[in-house]
Amino acid sequence: MAKEKKGGKRLNKKQLAEVLIDYFQSRPGETMSMKQVFKNLRLTTHPMKMLALDIMEDMAWNDFLAKDGEYAYRLNTKGQVQEGTFQRKANGKNTFLPDDGGTPIFVSERNSMSALTGDRVRVQFLARRRNHIKEAMVTEILHRKKDTFTGKLRVDRDIAFLVTQEALFVHDILVPKKRLKGGKTGDRAVVRITQWPDAEHKNLVGEVVDVLGPAGDNDVEMNAILVQYGLPYQYPKRVEQAAEKIQPGITAEEIARREDFRDTWTCTIDPAENEEQVRAFVGRHPEFRVVTPDVRFPAGMTVGDWGALSVPTRTGMDGFFLCVLQKAAATQ
Repeated sequence: MAKEKKGGKRLNKKQLAEVLIDYFQSRPGETMSMKQVFKNLRLTTHPMKMLALDIMEDMAWNDFLAKDGEYAYRLNTKGQVQEGTFQRKANGKNTFLPDDGGTPIFVSERNSMSALTGDRVRVQFLARRRNHIKEAMVTEILHRKKDTFTGKLRVDRDIAFLVTQEALFVHDILVPKKRLKGGKTGDRAVVRITQWPDAEHKNLVGEVVDVLGPAGDNDVEMNAILVQYGLPYQYPKRVEQAAEKIQPGITAEEIARREDFRDTWTCTIDPAENEEQVRAFVGRHPEFRVVTPDVRFPAGMTVGDWGALSVPTRTGMDGFFLCVLQKAAATQ
């Protein structure tokens, strides 16, 4: 047990800090209240209690201790180096998401190593300054989520660039002219990164793997969107040949075995209209009834007696209305 006096003198801040370090390091995983610390270390006077509290708050600020509640402390066993996922923001307020699901940590652009959203990274927490938010610095990119990007080519006299639609990078992707694959200014192209930024190079360097066509063309823009989200935009020849054999339209045989709702108007974004449409349909077709599916709806969806509604600002998904109707079994 510590005593308030050492060699006949009261403990100073440095000496008490050493006592507190030993105290918490000998109790990893234990959360200690302020009163428990005072009692166990025999801190009985008000000045020593206030000094100990001040030191513990500094230790929590510098991440040596973690706080569980307002005045409860434990040894921070996570350390100053962690792994997790990087999230890039267009406004420069990038964040690091720890693997354990902890609080996102701010990462400035200069400390990001050009990491992109979804990249797995290792970070080092920076020394925290008073009245500043906690920050981390990317020290290693463990895995790149993607290395292929789409954008519009700009071909200059000696060099070319890919300008991405999402403005993902501080600098455009540099493409050597011999790696253009016939692309020219204004073309949408798919570029694979061949060199990421490092201490000696600020620019990304890439090569064109496919020229989609001139920007503005409908098919080209659709393919660019598919590439952006990592979806296939090209298919094997046998798949295309099979698709060409599919006859357009709906045969009479197919219509005969289905319920035909083609004349039923159901497109609306107004919740009241949604209910009105369902009520009207059930009124015309009493053999149907509304049922609630036995599923867990995503957070933010509004579920009622006549269906479920997704509003993009609440769910983060597309907006839609869902209603499940069940037809009664035919009777003789």
